[in-house]
Amino acid sequence: RATVVVMNLLLDETSTVKGIDRDKYAPGETVRVRSNALVRKSWRDTLDVAIERQIEHLDLGRYFFELDAFPIEVFALQHGLRRLELNLNSLTEVPAEIAYLESLEELNLAHNQITHIPADLATLGALKVLDLRGNGLLDLPADLSGLVSLHTLLLQDNKLRELPRSVGRMNALENLYLNNNMLLSGPDELGDVMTLELLNL
Repeated sequence: RATVVVMNLLLDETSTVKGIDRDKYAPGETVRVRSNALVRKSWRDTLDVAIERQIEHLDLGRYFFELDAFPIEVFALQHGLRRLELNLNSLTEVPAEIAYLESLEELNLAHNQITHIPADLATLGALKVLDLRGNGLLDLPADLSGLVSLHTLLLQDNKLRELPRSVGRMNALENLYLNNNMLLSGPDELGDVMTLELLNL
C-alpha cells in the first residue's frame, strides 16, 4: 500500500508536514514527528484518507485529536485494519460494532473514560494486544474465551473488583497487568492459564 503514516497523519499528495522529506521514506513506513509539525489535518481528514487507502495502522490518539465519541467511520476498515490506537481521548463507551474489525490485532483504548466494555469485543479472535489502562473500568465481559489470540492484556489503573472466570480459558494469554485496581483476589481459574508468563498485581 502506497501510504506513509506520520503518527496520526496519513501523508498524501496534498498534506504539508514541516521537516519531512518524502523521498527518504518507503511506502508504508511510519514517520515519527512532533505534534507541532502537523499543519493541516483533522481526524476526519485522516480517516478519509485511511479509508480510501485501506490502511492497516490507524493512530487517533490525543497527540493530535481529542475525541469524545468512538469514530464509527473506522468500521469502513473492517477487513484490513490491524492496529487501532484511540488512547488519551475522552471516550466513554465502545460500540458493539467493534466486532466488525475482524482483522484487528492491537487495540489501544488506554486513558479514556470507559467504564464498561461490550461483550462483542471479546469476539475479536485475531486480537493479540488489548490496552485498557486508566479508564475507570468497573467490570469486564463475562466471557473472554473468544479472545483466542490475545497474549497481552493491560488492565491497570481501573476500578475492577473481580475478574470473570472465563479468564481461565484464555489459552494464549502471556502477560496480564492488573495493578492499581480494587481486586481482593483473582479467580481460581487463572491458574488454568498455562501460557501465563507475567502476572502484575
